[in-house]
Amino acid sequence: MPKKKLETQHNARETISVRDPLYGFVELNPVEIKLLETSLMQRLTRIKQLGHTSIVYPSAVHTRFEHSLGVLHIASRTCDRLQVPKEEKIAIRSAALLHDLGHGPFSHIFERVLGECTDGEWSHEDVTCLMIERTPSISEALGRGKKKVLEIYM
Repeated sequence: MPKKKLETQHNARETISVRDPLYGFVELNPVEIKLLETSLMQRLTRIKQLGHTSIVYPSAVHTRFEHSLGVLHIASRTCDRLQVPKEEKIAIRSAALLHDLGHGPFSHIFERVLGECTDGEWSHEDVTCLMIERTPSISEALGRGKKKVLEIYM
């Protein structure tokens, strides 16, 4: 079955707003919109933030995708409060949005499995960095800002 691509109509200079249940409307810049449209970000819509918590608490069902939007919002508010320069704020927002990209199934438990399979220690942050470095759609969306985003994870 072919994957359905997130379709948005927007000008490259426009922002859009997405409604978050906790924070209200979260404004996204063109770079962030492109990142959200990538298949790697879209896969986070299928990974639960709270693992199997929803078995006991049926309403606890938000995803890594939703969580990433919230993290972007909080990072942005923090940058505003600390008066972080605009260029740095843009990189911080992108890094916040992408921070859970490397999560696999069953969240942090998957890191142990990955470590055992590779005879090393891996974290989802390590996988996130590899995905940012090696995925053309992510690289294209970040453009020249890719290096700054990767520096944030180091």
